[in-house]
Amino acid sequence: MNEVIRAATQLQAVCETNRWRSCLIGGLALQRWGEPRVPHVAEFALAHRVLLKAFAARPKDWLDVEGIMIRQTGRLDWTYIRRQLRPLVELKEAPGIMDELERRRGDCER
Repeated sequence: MNEVIRAATQLQAVCETNRWRSCLIGGLALQRWGEPRVPHVAEFALAHRVLLKAFAARPKDWLDVEGIMIRQTGRLDWTYIRRQLRPLVELKEAPGIMDELERRRGDCER
């Protein structure tokens, strides 16, 4: 077991012991639970990247989301993104993520 997986396992144990709700996201989660992606589903992959980055909601993630929105204007499936992201932000108890995503989308599409 490599160090990253060992650290994630330890962190999960701490969260469970303290009955803290938690969620593992990013590359490690994709390695464990993700499905292989093929090149012809690039737009679907970009929608998932927007979902993950918006859910994480760190300053760098928002910059990444903006970059995707600028390069992919008119090609992202916003109905799908909203439908998938809404229950995640409810679980995270961070509804402001949806507002921030819409604000940034509006800025990028002007």
